Amino acid sequence: DSMKKKPWLSRSLLSSCNAREAAFAACMASTQGDAFALDVLRAWKAARDPSVEEYAFAHRLAVTALQHAASIDYVLHRALGIKSAFKQLGFDRQLHAALRRRSPSFSASRNSNGGASDGDEIKEDAVICGDFRRQRVRPKARVVLRIGVAQRMFMESVPVHAAVSETVALARKMGGGYDAARAVNAMMRSLFAKHQTPEELKAILPQGYDAVSVAVRNSFAPTFVKDLQKAYGIEA
Repeated sequence: DSMKKKPWLSRSLLSSCNAREAAFAACMASTQGDAFALDVLRAWKAARDPSVEEYAFAHRLAVTALQHAASIDYVLHRALGIKSAFKQLGFDRQLHAALRRRSPSFSASRNSNGGASDGDEIKEDAVICGDFRRQRVRPKARVVLRIGVAQRMFMESVPVHAAVSETVALARKMGGGYDAARAVNAMMRSLFAKHQTPEELKAILPQGYDAVSVAVRNSFAPTFVKDLQKAYGIEA
């Protein structure tokens, strides 16, 4: 039943998806809690019958984007000049403004529960775990950007021009049309111009051994890392 709730999970759409678009559908479904990512990829495989190489690429991209979500989000935080990467509202406000300048279709309202008020700081756990319910940026925009950065940051075999051009195409088809594609294009080119290699992107991540830094590098919840450090008597 969950496969029928969202348009990006429909068989007709999956049958027309390439590998990156299938990875996007899998990430969206997982992030929104509609279905497991691997179930979506299996549905795509049944609907489209991709080659072994195509399926392997979609699988790797979806898993990479989900597994390293907090690390990628941190890079996006820092790329936008946010001093504190753990103030979710501040990040979303600035990302929202950047997207609005280039893409009105990426704008998003508060959630139905009211969301956070200006000046409120979302708990760091919500940032690390990617709490989309408190975000002003639509999940589609965040997932598109995660997929784009994941290809360059963790999949070294993907050339930078392919990571950018294919993510722009993904934004155009799945994330909001031409305006969305222009916004993603500008943001990714700006990021990769300053940080040209995977090593340079990873160097943006915090290098300390405190719970938050370790959590960001490994995309864990800080409370989980703190509990592990306490259990094993590790001090930052």
